[in-house]
Amino acid sequence: MKWRELFEGLFRPAAGEEFQQWEPALQRTRQLLEARDFRTLTDLVREHRHSELLTRGIGLEMMARLPQLLTSPDEAARPEVLQLMDALRRTPAMRHTGRKLANLLGNTSHPIHGVLALHTLLVDAYPERHPESRMRQPTTGEVQAAMRLVDRLFRTGIFHELCRMTEVPTRMEPPFYVARLYGWDVDCEMLQTMRHERDAATPGADPRRMQELREEIFRTENHLVRGAERTIERMSEMSVPRSYVERLESELNTLGWLARAPERIDDPHTSRQFLDKYEIHPGLPSEAQRAEAEAAFRELDARLVRLTGRKARTHELDLRVAQPEREPGRTFFRREYPAVMRPAETVPRKLRH
Repeated sequence: MKWRELFEGLFRPAAGEEFQQWEPALQRTRQLLEARDFRTLTDLVREHRHSELLTRGIGLEMMARLPQLLTSPDEAARPEVLQLMDALRRTPAMRHTGRKLANLLGNTSHPIHGVLALHTLLVDAYPERHPESRMRQPTTGEVQAAMRLVDRLFRTGIFHELCRMTEVPTRMEPPFYVARLYGWDVDCEMLQTMRHERDAATPGADPRRMQELREEIFRTENHLVRGAERTIERMSEMSVPRSYVERLESELNTLGWLARAPERIDDPHTSRQFLDKYEIHPGLPSEAQRAEAEAAFRELDARLVRLTGRKARTHELDLRVAQPEREPGRTFFRREYPAVMRPAETVPRKLRH
């Protein structure tokens, strides 16, 4: 359905002149956002500030593009951006709220509320990074209201960003608003600082310092990945990417392998980042390592049962179970797990290709 048809149904009492202005106003908004011309966009908002229809349309365009335009507290605190947000607070969407998000009633889905919430989340961090600015932070109630709105109105985009965080941890760089929403912004900034130090190191750098740096980097990456995975798996209304489940199944296979052969935990070729993610410690007695690998296997297997509805695989930890046959010429086990995506009695999460 076209935007015009949709809003004709929602706003039948509106004057015909507003409908004629609808497409030009949205096209102009898109142009100004692409040019990052926030001053002229402020003038456009002020021009149409009395029109619920047109300000809603402008808000829709802003909500779709703002996460890519305002990526840091510094950008959110620019004077022209602050003026734009002040203009949005004077539109019909904020009428009867005292211009405050904390005073909104019910589960609002107005796009201007989403834009203001995203900006509030970003600008809240600015005084922490620039105390010399003497900029006042939004009130706690305003920030909490903004977080609730961002979590609900930007939920699909947040979910996709969380999934991206888990795909390639060594290159993860989540948007600031996502990191701030979940309290990861300081960790993300520290991670970028450590990566820069590592990448800028000269051949003569202290090897002990470089080793410490690599370990701190992968520990921080693991901390963020674990947080992202927990959040993804709590978003039960979202369709989990098939690649996400396949990656976890692959990690489960590795945990099972380590539980059956704990001596591999101390092998220098075994990824220390993988061991750290699942809290398996090199250097411990073999039985203690086996117990850690088994505990990690059981926990991850239970998560996959909840995600996919497949049967549990904990029976594979029993060493008395016959091992899979080796293929001729192969030096590793080959096992098929067709039940990963197979419908089960319990209702699985939807998987997205």
